Amino acid sequence: MIKINLIKKEVRVQRDSSRVVSIEKIQFSVLNHPILKKWFYFLVLGYGAFYGLDQYKENELNKLQQVLDDKKNQLSKIQHKMDSTREFDTMKNTMDNNEKSVRIKLETIKNLMAKKNIVLNAMLFVSNTIPKNVWLDTITLKENDFIIQGDSLDFKFIAEFVKQMKKDAFFSNLELVEAQKKIQNIHFVMVSSKK
Repeated sequence: MIKINLIKKEVRVQRDSSRVVSIEKIQFSVLNHPILKKWFYFLVLGYGAFYGLDQYKENELNKLQQVLDDKKNQLSKIQHKMDSTREFDTMKNTMDNNEKSVRIKLETIKNLMAKKNIVLNAMLFVSNTIPKNVWLDTITLKENDFIIQGDSLDFKFIAEFVKQMKKDAFFSNLELVEAQKKIQNIHFVMVSSKK
């Protein structure tokens, strides 16, 4: 099937151009109306203001987000410093406890050094005065008490030993605390207190 357009080309162009021209005229004529023109400007201005406000809000939000990120970074650094400070606190507490322990040990050593000569002289005196039939099990120095434990074959040897020991100033208040007969010997405990 074949179609033939019998309208002249000039008329077709004129018809098409009149449509375009009339649309443009309508558009321009609409804008020429004073009330509509004001509304059009108001709408354009409102859209511009809304778009500008939206851009302003977005820029401010980005600035606030940047400030928030900076604060988070600062908080992270401060948290890291606090964690390292906690480690130092733990180390300090450990060192303080170690220092206390060392001080106690040092005081004990000082006390022992101070008592060393006294104990040495007392031991020499005990070894020189002990009778033949008396033997010692333990000699203990507890705070201000000097405790002697031993055994003997007879009570008279223990009495002689106590009498000889009281002649020394260190053992001047020596007391026989216990004397108990065992199967073959007599067990005794003597205490000398220094005040």
